Amino acid sequence: MMNDAFDLRLAESHIEVHKFRSGAIVAATFLSLILQVFVPVYIPKFAVLDLPLIVTIYFGLSRRNPSTGLLLGMVIGLLQDSLSGPTVPLGLYGIAKTIIGYLASSIGARLDTEHPAARFAMTMIFFVVHQGSGQCGGGCAGVCSVGPPAKILEGLPALLT
Repeated sequence: MMNDAFDLRLAESHIEVHKFRSGAIVAATFLSLILQVFVPVYIPKFAVLDLPLIVTIYFGLSRRNPSTGLLLGMVIGLLQDSLSGPTVPLGLYGIAKTIIGYLASSIGARLDTEHPAARFAMTMIFFVVHQGSGQCGGGCAGVCSVGPPAKILEGLPALLT
């Protein structure tokens, strides 16, 4: 009986959990938020890239703890809401990034996402989920979208036909 339990433990795949210094997470968050706010003023096409979303996905997939991913997504989203001005209702990015942080951490805990192709695929899936949750929340709040990246998704059916 003991050997069966030991064999089961050996058969499990080991998924590495990355540890980051809290200063690295805070620095990456604030750098992404500052770049997201100020760079599109000078380079308008930069608004399509959602750096806070990428930071949320990266740390969510790397830390692999759903509660940490959920809280990180919430903090990043609420900070992005507060910097977005009156065009975005407070909480819209917060809700969307909370969902993404939780999903990224949950999936990262169950699947090995160390391969670059797997990370890219997960990032694309999370981008679509983020835009969908923003569209849903934006419809309830009376705004049309989370941000400029939603315009990419609006043109997607035309590209597929």
